[in-house]
Amino acid sequence: MNYFDQGAKQLDLYGDAEIRVDFGTSAVDGKLDGFVGVDDADESNPIFFSGGISLRNGEVSGNTFDFEYSGELSSGANIVALEGTNGSGQIRGDGGSGIVGDLRVGSGFDGAATFNGNGISQGNISIVAICQTTGCS
Repeated sequence: MNYFDQGAKQLDLYGDAEIRVDFGTSAVDGKLDGFVGVDDADESNPIFFSGGISLRNGEVSGNTFDFEYSGELSSGANIVALEGTNGSGQIRGDGGSGIVGDLRVGSGFDGAATFNGNGISQGNISIVAICQTTGCS
């Protein structure tokens, strides 16, 4: 995930993804948390974020899925809040070992994001998750 601090710099966020896909009921849910930010201008100084983003009310069809999302990430005085109904993704790899997806926010999308209370006009948050535990298929 990345976001822009009022156009001044880019901060890339890396974190953990737990996404559950139930093909029997077609349900998808999960969470994104444990974020650490890396400032493009100072990669040696990681910024740790608390909070997370929940994925809910998702539905899988074949190898694609959609979901709603909401959550808040904070680090010191910086708060990023997200909410929307337009998350989408795709299951890839042998035995479903990978997931790619995105949340689109701002003008023209069913999602909204704020940075320190100010609206973000438009953005795309990418999710790339690779299975790293047993029983991923």
